[in-house]
Amino acid sequence: MKILVAIDDTDTMKKEGLEVRGTGELASLIKDAVEERGWGQCAPVTRHQLLVHPDIPYTSHNSSMCFVADLDEAVLDEFIQYAQDFLEREGAPDSDPGLCVAVIDRISRPGWLISFGFMAKQLVLTKREAYEVAEHLGIHLSEHGGTGQGVIGALAGAGLRLSGNDGRFKGKLKVEIISRFTSFSPVTLGST
Repeated sequence: MKILVAIDDTDTMKKEGLEVRGTGELASLIKDAVEERGWGQCAPVTRHQLLVHPDIPYTSHNSSMCFVADLDEAVLDEFIQYAQDFLEREGAPDSDPGLCVAVIDRISRPGWLISFGFMAKQLVLTKREAYEVAEHLGIHLSEHGGTGQGVIGALAGAGLRLSGNDGRFKGKLKVEIISRFTSFSPVTLGST
């Protein structure tokens, strides 16, 4: 089964003498754990820019991270528990982490999730609104420290990734060009 995994608000502003890993790095570590533990295969992590507004607490950019994983259904609960424990352990002190895990084929109204994502790019949304959408759609949404405000961005990130029309890949991708023609004989006009 394919799932969307999104996290947000796991970091704080870097403090002198403290090493703080960003949300993108934590998302990549969760993704790597899926493959290392043999739970499934993952697509690259994408970054989704959300609204920057004075009423929204954020560190530097207000963006969430999301990836798609193809898991065996038997490990879904184990994976969610792992991700929750990971965020509680690895999220920066004073951060407000949120986790969203959505089984793509079980989202009853994908348009609602996508709409929530695009609204988070233009409006100040609340945790209550995020939890209501998640409950209606049967999506796992949980907070793992601080105020838990990250649930808003996590749900929005999942919706934006699901839309297929938002975000950018985290890091650098190596693209290899593979020729489909191993032996090619051009045909010219007039040849028989």
